Amino acid sequence: MSFIAEKRQIWKDFDQVKGELLLLYDKCYGKFPVGQSLYYQHLHFCCPSKIYDPKIIREIKGIKYCMDSGTPPYSDLESTPFDFIQKFEIYNTEIGMIKKDQAEKEQQKKKKK
Repeated sequence: MSFIAEKRQIWKDFDQVKGELLLLYDKCYGKFPVGQSLYYQHLHFCCPSKIYDPKIIREIKGIKYCMDSGTPPYSDLESTPFDFIQKFEIYNTEIGMIKKDQAEKEQQKKKKK
């Protein structure tokens, strides 16, 4: 189902699904982080196991473990690959936005009571 075109549609490839998700994001959820919006919206279009890259999921879990346990992923900064540092920054930014969003929702709940 294409919510933008308001008709049933068979997707020819994954790029069309991504395009639909980005259009929905722009139309409906402009104030939310892209990652969060795409995560919630993709469930309307496809099976999550077809989107999630197992390698990336392993990396995210590894970064989360390092942050939760205080264990460095590599022995020192010089031996840490630059792409790992970039992925860590992305993960850290997304987690920060999620925590901020959760805190705002909690404040709104408290105000309603």
